[in-house]
Amino acid sequence: MNVLLRSLLVISAVLITSRASADDVLTYRIEPSDKPGQLSIPADYRIWLPPKAEHIRGIIVHQHGCGDGAERGGETAAHDLHWRALAQRWDCALLAPRYHAGGDCRQWYDPTLGSAAALQKALGHFAMASKHPELATAPWALWGHSGGAVWAFRMFNSNPDRTIAVFLRSGRPTLFTSSEDEGEIPPLTPAKRQVPIVSNLGLKERDHERFSRAWNASWRFFQDWRPQGARLTWAPDPLTSHECGNSRFLAIPFFDACLAARLSEDPQADGLGEMNTSAAWLGNNETHEIAAASDDPDFSSASWLPNEHMARVWREFVTTGEVADETPPKHRPTLVSAGLDAAGRPRITWTARPDWESGIRGFRIYRDGRPIAMVTSEAPRRFGIEQFQQLSYHDTPTPPLPEMVFVDDAELSAEVHRYGVVTINGYGLGSGRPEPVEIRVGKVVEVPEDAQRTRPAGDVPENVSARLAVPYARYGDRTLELDLFTPADVEKPRPAIVVVHGGGWKNGDRSKFRRLALELAACGYVTAAISYRLSGEAPFPAAIHDCKAAVRYLRANAAELKIDPDRIGVVGGSAGGHLAALLGTSHGVEELEGNGGHAKASSRVQAVAVMGGPVDLESEHFVHRSLRRQGTSANAFLGGNYEEAGDTYRAASPIRYLEAGDPPFLLIDGGLDRPGERYAAFIPRADEAGIRTQFVVVQHGEHGCWNFDPWFSQFVEELDRFFGETLGDQRSSPDTDAAEP
Repeated sequence: MNVLLRSLLVISAVLITSRASADDVLTYRIEPSDKPGQLSIPADYRIWLPPKAEHIRGIIVHQHGCGDGAERGGETAAHDLHWRALAQRWDCALLAPRYHAGGDCRQWYDPTLGSAAALQKALGHFAMASKHPELATAPWALWGHSGGAVWAFRMFNSNPDRTIAVFLRSGRPTLFTSSEDEGEIPPLTPAKRQVPIVSNLGLKERDHERFSRAWNASWRFFQDWRPQGARLTWAPDPLTSHECGNSRFLAIPFFDACLAARLSEDPQADGLGEMNTSAAWLGNNETHEIAAASDDPDFSSASWLPNEHMARVWREFVTTGEVADETPPKHRPTLVSAGLDAAGRPRITWTARPDWESGIRGFRIYRDGRPIAMVTSEAPRRFGIEQFQQLSYHDTPTPPLPEMVFVDDAELSAEVHRYGVVTINGYGLGSGRPEPVEIRVGKVVEVPEDAQRTRPAGDVPENVSARLAVPYARYGDRTLELDLFTPADVEKPRPAIVVVHGGGWKNGDRSKFRRLALELAACGYVTAAISYRLSGEAPFPAAIHDCKAAVRYLRANAAELKIDPDRIGVVGGSAGGHLAALLGTSHGVEELEGNGGHAKASSRVQAVAVMGGPVDLESEHFVHRSLRRQGTSANAFLGGNYEEAGDTYRAASPIRYLEAGDPPFLLIDGGLDRPGERYAAFIPRADEAGIRTQFVVVQHGEHGCWNFDPWFSQFVEELDRFFGETLGDQRSSPDTDAAEP
């Protein structure tokens, strides 16, 4: 296998924040019914709730239009980052119905045909499922496109006291009975007069054979209600026909102004207030001039606008079809996680709040202060301005939904690098950068992603001799044994490697790592696969006492075993990796030596290899797991959880004893085994002490992958390389070719 230099991440700090995903949307299915007043078609309701909202103050309903494409578009509406930002700003839910009508919206756009009852049933379900009972009665802001706009208007017409505001994109605000009929205009009541409404159609619909009916009906409606004092806005889009275009950049600030005015100042209170008419502005539908509202009756035909800001947005939109943004995003992205993917490549994730004026176009990635990549949508732009979630015909995100993820596959120099992310808004302006994540470069060993796991053969190689069940330590009547494997035709003393099996300190035996010991012996090392006392027999520090006793035994019998006593290393996996690391850092710690024999010999080792083993037992991950799950193998080994046995966790933690003069370390993980996380604090601490470390990831390997091919052979190759570098060439005389310790 080829070995590539890749970026390997070592997290310098724990990054925690909320993160949006497909799993944060609740879904409820309404099945079809043949009962009067009930939906005759299936419908799915998706709702997103701001994660930190204690009380849901309102519901923003985003209703798709007619046609199969519109119905499919409704499936992504609740995932829309920009609409979510509006909902989160006001502690509102974002609700997206999705009807399965085969494109025939006549089966649902009239609420009396069951869509109103289905909506209320869905809200009742979500109220219980989310433990937000206020959802069942919360007021709503209604957005609809095409047939969805027809539905939104009729829902408002029947429920004005519950409606905050209405935005009608290309739909008829009339009570028609046929698609050929522009429909009757319902009477304006005092309750309806309180509700702001925007009629937003594409200018190209005006003369369209099919869509002109919606244009004509909407203009008739405006001319009827506006002189009566209705709070209506006429907002034709000069760039579009029936598609939604950039209409959200008008709709979102409109709803924002209405939510600000009509929701109670008390976040826990229900009910709606009246719009503050003193702040209103008016817009001339012909010249697009704007001015503060007055009592002059000549303004009764002008568009009503809730405030000056909305008036300026309206003027730009009806003039250009866009709302230009000259200010950079106010909010920086929030880094969520940084680590390695299964191939050992750097991977960072983040969350970001959309720019209020123009959304998110993408994200610029920085390495060491320089831009290296842009993360954008995989979907092509077809409607509206460029967005990270590209806009569909229906004002919904175009699948596939992009993720805020960056994987760096560049080959980098072996040093610490820093990554940062900047949000780029819809007009290309960038936010500030969050604090960068530090990245440590290491080595990656390639393994195919679809590799099949097999057990390596267990036969003794021809060039290796074996002595099994060799006693190495005694504690009264208890004898501990090791299996010794020696290269054939040994003429000069060879380096030795102690091989420590895993198993959570409570399971396993030396036979589990026999194959590893045999392969390393075939490479020219004398290897000793050891047994040690498990936690069911004796908790910590018994196991480390045994490991040190094994080293002392090899050193005391070096001449007989043809071992160079100054070149002894250790390798362990999982729990065995922890013991190997502790063996490497705790030389001279008397309470960890034990009395397993050969007291005059040293237990010091000259090189340590850790395969997926914990080296910091006071890390956040290790402590959290100890406290969360009673009866873990670590708790049994250490005599309780961290609150009960914190001193023991500290005493058993290899990082505690790191100091100058400790041996070099190889830290090697599988790509699916939280690579690098266990060593996040260990490597920098070792660097400060001048201790050499090597960090290696073997691609696509799970925990314990070193027991299976094809990973096994790659681990052996890396171990052979490391011990050859640190203990000296095992095939040569140590006095001529040994590497510096």
